[in-house]
Amino acid sequence: MKSISNEISVDPQGSAGTSQWAMQVGRMDPDAVLRWCEAPEDANDSPVQDGVGNAPVLGTDGLIDQTAIAHAFSQMYLIPVFDPPADEPLPVDRSVAESIPKEVCEKHSLAPLADDGLTLEVAVACPDGLRHADAIGRQLDRRIRPMFATADVVGRLIVALHDQTDRQDGLLRHGKAAGTCDDRSHDQCATIQRAAGHAPTTERTSDEIDAAKCALSIGAASKSDQAIADLLAEAIRQAATDIHLEPAGDTCRIRIRAEGRLSVHGEFSGALYRQISDALKLRSRVRRSESRLPQEGGFTLLRGGKRFHVSLQTFPTAAGESMVLGLRELSAVAESLDALSMDSVQLARVRAILQSSHGLVAICGPRGSGKRATMQACAAELNDVTRNVCSAERRGTVAMPGINQVLTCEAAGLGMAQTLQVCLNQDPDVLLLGEPWNAATSRLCADAASAGALVIGMMRSSDSLSGFRRLCSYGDSAAPFTSSLSGIIGQRSLRRLCDHCRRPTRPDRATAQRLSLTQDAVLYQAAGCDACDQSGYQGTMYLYEVIRIPDEIDRNDVWNDAGSVTRSASDFKTIARRQGVLTLAEQTRTHLLAGHVNVQDALRSGTVMGSRS
Repeated sequence: MKSISNEISVDPQGSAGTSQWAMQVGRMDPDAVLRWCEAPEDANDSPVQDGVGNAPVLGTDGLIDQTAIAHAFSQMYLIPVFDPPADEPLPVDRSVAESIPKEVCEKHSLAPLADDGLTLEVAVACPDGLRHADAIGRQLDRRIRPMFATADVVGRLIVALHDQTDRQDGLLRHGKAAGTCDDRSHDQCATIQRAAGHAPTTERTSDEIDAAKCALSIGAASKSDQAIADLLAEAIRQAATDIHLEPAGDTCRIRIRAEGRLSVHGEFSGALYRQISDALKLRSRVRRSESRLPQEGGFTLLRGGKRFHVSLQTFPTAAGESMVLGLRELSAVAESLDALSMDSVQLARVRAILQSSHGLVAICGPRGSGKRATMQACAAELNDVTRNVCSAERRGTVAMPGINQVLTCEAAGLGMAQTLQVCLNQDPDVLLLGEPWNAATSRLCADAASAGALVIGMMRSSDSLSGFRRLCSYGDSAAPFTSSLSGIIGQRSLRRLCDHCRRPTRPDRATAQRLSLTQDAVLYQAAGCDACDQSGYQGTMYLYEVIRIPDEIDRNDVWNDAGSVTRSASDFKTIARRQGVLTLAEQTRTHLLAGHVNVQDALRSGTVMGSRS
């Protein structure tokens, strides 16, 4: 019988002691459990000695359920569990096999899961593997994102990644020999091997040197994987933000949202869509067998030297399970406010808002309007050695040097509100908050802004006033938000017409009346030429309305002392115009008359308005 800190004893012959250990280990001191894991297999109550952690050995010997061990470690270290179904193929990408040599994986009971060039996801079987994973991360210059897994799962991962006879469908277009490295990464592998106490392999075959790299993280080993690879490649080519897969009977409609507009891309057969659905779920690490409940996942892919995060949202419909893939480039970060398309007056207002030592700044706009780029530019403006800048974000964020980025982890109970509280405990001068907003996060942000931090958050809304009203709706009273609000940035994106092929046109009677124009007014529509790849458009233009509070707008003109919004949207815009703020609607109308956007996009945006009265 062996005891841990004289608190729990395990009888190898009795299931009661094993169950008690599995139930209570989550409430033990992590150091005590770690000492147990690192004790030699033949030791009972002997002092702790250096050795390979044997918690996985206990599990494989049947003394303790491996899954219980993994979940206990997850609770203690707030690290998620990687627990794929035993009867399904592992969601592995064999291209990450070169990250960690096979002998290192086997010695320390760990295996790589994904490598996007900045972050390396690693499955470990015991806490001892966390230290080895950190050492590997330092050698590879990667940020480590660990996950606890059972010893069986880690063993299956090692076999799947490094065994040449293992061929996982849908992961790679071209494979590599197990445990080998190409020219670029051979020195890295040798360094890792030396750090692990192994002599590096010096011989490399021609297959190792000449093996073709996969263009996408998802390859084309099967028809479904080829379809996924082609679909993602086309979406990236169009600079799309979303891909919609919508089943209908025996087919599945494909729609792509590019530059804010959905268009039909084609369709899949029902049988092929079911295969694609399974492949995407496998890659995104969500349950393949679940189609009755919404699920959320994602993965990272490399394309043309750029990194993209692909988020997966599934939801059941009457016709079947629909999917939405969201694409976001992770490679580029707005280096400064000057990189945005704001005019000099707007830039001056934003910089004046950011000079506040505390307050709440809301960046409002619909999906795809560039809110994240604006927040990153504000962060770059404030990021220096005299400030502690923290951010609470979801997975798929862009790495920003000098900023303490905290990622949510729902599996470990670290939601957005809990992540925000973790950031607040770090005494931040500047706090960045990604979506989603809710009552809990809004209250924390208002309290932080009132307590001396400058809080910058994103919010989905049509314009600045809508964002303010939504913010106030989260609490019982709007007073906490009105007292802490420093500024609102509303923004919108529109497709810009190609200057080479745009065609003049006259508005019909209904359009002219809606825009307060005469029918003799000249508007423009898209055509298509070689310069714009026959699309009729050249890039995206971004519109901004920046309102500084309270210096530019008297609070009593917009809300009363009770903190409730009392004026309508038109009154708010009148006040903003009196202070020199051009609304999104006015800017849209100006660009429409100048021929930069067509009337369909202007009306679809919901911001265009008639002439000023």
